[in-house]
Amino acid sequence: MREIAEALFALRDEKYRAFHAALMPGVAWERVIGVRMPALRRYAATLAKTPQAAAFLRELPHTYYEENNLHALLLMREKSFEALMPWLERFLPRIDNWATCDLLSPKAFRKHPPELRKQIRRWVETLGSNGILGVNVSGRYDGSDIGKMERETILRAELERYLFKTKELLAANRDLVQELADALLKKQTLLHSDIQSICGRYRAVPAT
Repeated sequence: MREIAEALFALRDEKYRAFHAALMPGVAWERVIGVRMPALRRYAATLAKTPQAAAFLRELPHTYYEENNLHALLLMREKSFEALMPWLERFLPRIDNWATCDLLSPKAFRKHPPELRKQIRRWVETLGSNGILGVNVSGRYDGSDIGKMERETILRAELERYLFKTKELLAANRDLVQELADALLKKQTLLHSDIQSICGRYRAVPAT
C-alpha cells in the first residue's frame, strides 16, 4: 500500500540501511528501506489499530523488506491460533531472509503446542523442512511435551536456518575471508599478528 510505504520511507535511516543490507546479500539492495526495528515496532502498534492493517495483510507480495517485517509484526499480535493460521500460511512463502524468519514468533503459538505440532508436521510434509524456516518456533514448547520426531524436525529446521545465516555472513565478508584463505594457503600457518594485520584492512560485518 502506497501510504504505508510512504510512512516507512519517512522512518528511513540511510546509515542503518547500508549496514543492515550488507547482512542480507540475498535481499536486493533496492528492497531495503532502512528502518530500525524499534521504529518499525512502534509503527506496527499504531497501524494495528486501524482498518489499514487488515488491508495491508491481504496485499501480497510486498515490495520492500520492511513491509515483510511489518507484516510479521502485525501477525504476531494475533492471539487466536485459528485466526492466525490462514494469514500465516499466505505469508510464509514470501519470507526470503533470516531476519524476517527470526522476527516472526506469534503469540498465538504459546498456548497451542498440540495444534502447532500438527501444523509443523503438515508444513514439513507439504513443503519440506523449508516449510518451517519462515517462522521462529524455538522456545515455544516444553521439551517433555513434544515427541522425538517433532524435536528432530525443529532441530533440523534450526540447523538449516543457522547454516543460511552462516552463508550470508561469509558472503558479507567475502573479501576478508578470501584474503585470510589465500594467506593461509601461502604460509600454511597464520600467527595472531598475521590475522590482525589482515583484519585491520577490512570493516568486518558482524553476526547478528
